[in-house]
Amino acid sequence: MVDYSDHQEELQIISARLPDAPRQLAQQVTSFIQRLRETQRYKILGVLETPDLTSALMALNIRELEPEVIDDTLGVLLKCQQTLTRCAPCCNARQPRPPRWKGRQLMVIPDKPLNVAVVGAGILGAAIAWRLAQRGVQVAVIDKGQPGHGASSHSFAWINAGAKEPIGYHNLNSRSLEMWPRFAADIGDHGDPASVGLRWGGKVSWESDPVAAEGLVARVRQLQSWGYPTRLIDPGELKRLEPALDFGPVAAAEYSPNEGQVEPQMVVDACLRRLREMGCEIHTDREVYGFEQYDDGRIYGLVTTSGSGDVDAVVIAAGTATTRLAVLAGVNVPQAESPGVVIRTNPLPPLLYHVPVVYAPPPGDGRREIHLRQCADGRLMIGEGDQESLAEDDTQAHADDLLARARRYMPGLTGAQAVPVPVGWRPMPLD
Repeated sequence: MVDYSDHQEELQIISARLPDAPRQLAQQVTSFIQRLRETQRYKILGVLETPDLTSALMALNIRELEPEVIDDTLGVLLKCQQTLTRCAPCCNARQPRPPRWKGRQLMVIPDKPLNVAVVGAGILGAAIAWRLAQRGVQVAVIDKGQPGHGASSHSFAWINAGAKEPIGYHNLNSRSLEMWPRFAADIGDHGDPASVGLRWGGKVSWESDPVAAEGLVARVRQLQSWGYPTRLIDPGELKRLEPALDFGPVAAAEYSPNEGQVEPQMVVDACLRRLREMGCEIHTDREVYGFEQYDDGRIYGLVTTSGSGDVDAVVIAAGTATTRLAVLAGVNVPQAESPGVVIRTNPLPPLLYHVPVVYAPPPGDGRREIHLRQCADGRLMIGEGDQESLAEDDTQAHADDLLARARRYMPGLTGAQAVPVPVGWRPMPLD
C-alpha cells in the first residue's frame, strides 16, 4: 500500500498547483483533510482533494478555514447527506443545514436527486438534459412542439471553428469541435457516432475573384496563427479532394481537414432515447407560460398548458423563445432573432465522397456564396451567406435558384428537385 503524502508534501502540491494560494489557508486545508482521513468515517480522500478544496475557497474569496466555513463547504468533499451527517462531529462542524447567503452561495449536496426541468427539446436542450441525467439529476424535458423541430431543424450543422471571431469565440468552438467524437459515441446507438450522422473529412472553400482570394488567404493565415489546422491548397489538390465538383477558375483555395457535419434531428432523437432509458420524462406539445418563485427569485414550480409541477431548477433552451421565457423568471437574456433559409433536395446517391462540407464562391452578379453538404438520408442541404445573413425568401423560386447555383459546381445535381423549407428563426446572442 502506498502511503499518502505528509503535511509538508501536500502543502507543496498546493503551492505547485495554486501559486497564489494564501499560506495560512493552504496549511489549514491540509490539516483539515489529513484529519478527515484519520477518522476513517469516509472513503479515503485523494491528494488532489486538497488543492481542489483550496481552489474552491479562493474562488469564494475565503482566506481562512473557520468552523463556519467548514460547516458550509463540507459538501465539496463529502458527496452525500448521510456522510455529511456522519462526519460533521469529527470536523467540529454543526449538522448540515440549508446554505446561507453572505455575498456568495455555498452548496451542500442534497440527499435526493435534483429535479430539473429543461425547457426546449432542440439539440441544445436535449444534450443538456442527457448530461444532467448522466450525473444523477432527475430530468423532465418539455417542448411546446415536437423535439428538434425548432431552430435545430434549420441548422446547417457544420462542425467547425473556422469562421469564428474573435479568438475567444474561436477557442470556444475549437473545444466544442474536440468534444464531438466523445459526445457522439456516448449518445449513439451501441456507441456508434455514425448513428447521429457524425461525419468527418473536412471542408473546402475557394474563391474565383482575386480580391476575394486575398481575403481567403488572410483568414487562413490568421487561423494558422491561432493553431487551427487549415491550409491553402492548389487547384490540383482541390480537384483530388472532390473530383465530382466543377470548380471553375480558382484564385485561392483552402482545406480544413478537422471539420465535419452532424444531423441535428438524429442527435436529438439519440439523446431522448438515452433519457428514456434512464427513466426521464419527455413532454411534447406542452408550452411553459409561467414560473412559481420564492421571494428571492428562486424557482420552485413550472406552469404549463398541462398543469404545474415542482422543480428545483429550470434550464431554458427554447431557441428564440428563451428571452421571453427568461423575462418571466426575472432574467434578461439579450438575443436577436435571425432569419435564415436553407433548402433540401430529394434523396440522391452519394455525391461528396471525401469532404462533407463545401463552400463555393458567389456567381459574381451580387448573389452570395453558397454552401452545401449531403445529409445521412442522401438529401443535400444548400444555403447561402453566413450565420449573420438575413434571408427570408423561402419560396419555390428561391429554392430553384439555390439549386441551380449549386448545380453549376456539382453537375451530379442534374435532375435533382429543390424542396423549399420555411424560413427558420435562429437565436443570436447580441454580443
